[in-house]
Amino acid sequence: MADNKNKTGLIIGAVVIAAIGGGYLLFRSWSKGTSLTPVEAAQIVPEEAVFAGYFATDSETWSKLSQFGTPEFKKLVTKPIKEKIEQASKENSDTEAINYQEDIQPWLGNIMLAWLPSETEEPKILLVAGIKDKVEALKFIDKLKKETEESIQTSEYKGFTIIETKRESEEPFNIAILDDIIVAAPEEKTVKMAIDTYQGSSSFADKNGAKEILTQTSNNKDTLFQFYVPNYTSLLKQSMEASGQDMATFKSIQKQLDYVDSMVISVGIEENRGILMQTMVKLNPSSNIPKYSEISGQVLAQIPGNSLLLISGGGINQTWSWFIEQFGEDPEFKDSLEQARTSLKANADLDLERDIMSWMDGELAISILPSNTPPVPVKGAMVITTSDRSTAENTLEKIEKLARSNGAPINNRNLDGKEITEYKNHPGGQVILAYGWLDDKSLAISLADKADSIFSIQPSESIAQNPDFQESIRNFPQKNFGYFYLNFKEVNSLLDNLANSFGQPIPPESKAVLDSIITIAGVTSMPNSYTAKHEFLFELETSSNNK
Repeated sequence: MADNKNKTGLIIGAVVIAAIGGGYLLFRSWSKGTSLTPVEAAQIVPEEAVFAGYFATDSETWSKLSQFGTPEFKKLVTKPIKEKIEQASKENSDTEAINYQEDIQPWLGNIMLAWLPSETEEPKILLVAGIKDKVEALKFIDKLKKETEESIQTSEYKGFTIIETKRESEEPFNIAILDDIIVAAPEEKTVKMAIDTYQGSSSFADKNGAKEILTQTSNNKDTLFQFYVPNYTSLLKQSMEASGQDMATFKSIQKQLDYVDSMVISVGIEENRGILMQTMVKLNPSSNIPKYSEISGQVLAQIPGNSLLLISGGGINQTWSWFIEQFGEDPEFKDSLEQARTSLKANADLDLERDIMSWMDGELAISILPSNTPPVPVKGAMVITTSDRSTAENTLEKIEKLARSNGAPINNRNLDGKEITEYKNHPGGQVILAYGWLDDKSLAISLADKADSIFSIQPSESIAQNPDFQESIRNFPQKNFGYFYLNFKEVNSLLDNLANSFGQPIPPESKAVLDSIITIAGVTSMPNSYTAKHEFLFELETSSNNK
């Protein structure tokens, strides 16, 4: 098996070879150089690659991370990272005179690592790196010549020089410089494949929809790293085969996996706000993909603004019908579903599809709120909109009838002209569930408390008008399928109080991380009919907030 240390030192090992092999002669032009974009790097990677990771290397982008986090968090994180960089530089350069930040980073113009199919369990690895500053690269080569000695061999392939080095007790290592780009791999064959791709053979970027999805995900100029899977099903299959797993498991879920054609995960910096993670999933056009309607978001005006957690969406009945259509014949799922249907019918006289799923055709918002009612410090709120109120009311009446027959204390009361039904517990008489209609289409449900906070809400007090929520979603697409929102600062304060009340304060290292997060917000949208986009913003404390 290949030496992992050797692989993690691909970059430094590559430039070592370039130095000893006559770096000056390998540069075919004297342009300034290039910092590779994800698409440009993918154009050098052979088409058959199963997975690739893109990493930004410029110090300006990474230095922007230093603006985030509490002083305690920075102290906790910065020192270990610095120590690891220094340690990696020493381990992989065979000389203490080489420093990554001073000698390599100034000329290194972003990196892509690609994994290609292999006949063995160990995949073939290809590195593609940009040379953004040839003058700085040559300075480094000169320095390396004075510090390093290697045993090398050279060969020619389609007008390019391939240099091979063999360190004692380590596998061979090969490199070629293609104008402003370094390609490197343990196997010479892999480097030759990269040269073929550079000269026009089909590339990773030529796969159907690849350029589009790579471009859409990397529109943030401060991208830190990005992972691209061109064939999700193939990657999972190869991973399972390599790990020796039973392929019968793969075959049983292959139909579900075929809905995903490819995907990109990108992590970058949102200016002055925090870390933005985007996932673009390219769906298979030949699959039976449900057509969802974008939600209006009006239901958010009915959710209290002090929500700790919010999840919104819609079209539950549509999702359920599609799910049953696609996966309802799976033997295990089918048996469990039939048991649930039978039990619900026998115990509550309810039909799962007709009495529950059918009327949930509108928007939905679920919220967790702080509570002053002990012993639970939180309570729940939910608003469901429907176009079939009569069916919903019939279902609620059946549930109430069943509860009364079992002796549950139920109270009906009027609040500002609206009827509210309350279920209470024994023997304290506290409300554990309450519901009522806000209007002809909106059913409000409260858990672990009365429903007053939902029914008495003013528009200005809703989550839709909450400044923190508005700030967290301001760059998200307005046309979407729902939001995720976590007021982490308030949740963190709640956790801190709970931990202290039990005499077990949160450890300083964990607290430093938790105190650095303000909110976490997410959204799901579809830029086109066959692309699903998921975005998550981790809003962090900044240096200005910590003063």
